[in-house]
Amino acid sequence: MKIIFISPSFHNNQCNWVKTLLNKGHEVYYFVWYELGNKSESLETETIEKYNFLEKFSSFFHNFKLIKLFLSIPKPILFYKKIKENNPDIVIIRNPFRYTFSFFALCFSRLQGRRIIFYSQTDLYKKVGKLRFLFIKFVCIFFKAKWITPLKGSPETFYSKFYKDSFYVPFSIDFSDIFTKKNGNNEPIKIISVGKFSQERKNNLLLLRAIKKLKDIKDLKLTIVGALYSKDDLTYRKIVKYIKDNNLQNKVIIKINLPYKEMFAEYSKHHLFILPSSNEPASYSVLEAMSCGLPVVCSDTNGTKYYIEEGENGYIFKSDNLEDLSDKIRLIISNREKMKKMKKESLRIVKEKYSPEVFYEKFMKVLVSEKK
Repeated sequence: MKIIFISPSFHNNQCNWVKTLLNKGHEVYYFVWYELGNKSESLETETIEKYNFLEKFSSFFHNFKLIKLFLSIPKPILFYKKIKENNPDIVIIRNPFRYTFSFFALCFSRLQGRRIIFYSQTDLYKKVGKLRFLFIKFVCIFFKAKWITPLKGSPETFYSKFYKDSFYVPFSIDFSDIFTKKNGNNEPIKIISVGKFSQERKNNLLLLRAIKKLKDIKDLKLTIVGALYSKDDLTYRKIVKYIKDNNLQNKVIIKINLPYKEMFAEYSKHHLFILPSSNEPASYSVLEAMSCGLPVVCSDTNGTKYYIEEGENGYIFKSDNLEDLSDKIRLIISNREKMKKMKKESLRIVKEKYSPEVFYEKFMKVLVSEKK
């Protein structure tokens, strides 16, 4: 089967989707709009390496192409021809009504009679207003489209699916024991956080305040890894100033623009992953940390909170709430045996629920439903 993904950029959370489809013998094409490094696009630290990683796919997989359509204003005729010449069986379009680029893809795919799947990071089970529901229903019927999302949302006992032909297809990640480590009882407790230094919503300052609040725990270290375009960035300067003003230099390490190939080794050096960000659609770093055997903590306004099993492999704290974040961190690190159990649970959850095989099974169910 030939599949085209159409998205503003290629994010690391798509890598294992693409790789799995390729390994299963499908042809995959990925149309992107934004050029690597474009600051108008949300870039994680690892994206610096991702395009090289994708282009190397061509050496190993003859059935993969990354097609860069770097156009400030998409040229409709060129775009129409690109889709037609690749002749896909399925077109998967990210947020088709948010970007002009994606909307063109949607219209052209419909004109060419392609099977269409919408992709967005929307809770599958959620409360939807009548007007929103009618809009979703209209566009899905008009474009003959299904809808997939990597976020389950609230359990179906509280809400129904936002649309009957919407499906949960989880993020996936390769699991490898080489990235796990044993927790020594005598070594300092090491916390890692990953997030762009230039974005205030990443809440790096909130995490630093929590570390200061936990100053009674002497063997506590924090590493913050993130992308940074300029050391003159105001948000980054606030972070550096806070560390200095509060004498946290011995507790906090900052690592800037760490290559993606080094990230899993970096996770494995730590014991706990904290993502303090607020109002984030879905952070893949939560799953990356889990695959390395780390207990995880994130806010209740982060989409991948649904990947955490509360009290089993981590906790969810109230967004922007210093007291709750501090309490959740203390709850984990105060008991090293508990941390070890949470480590095992993170690995179990990744194996059982977010492996490439689980993704592929759920993805193919969507395609089977397409034929009905």
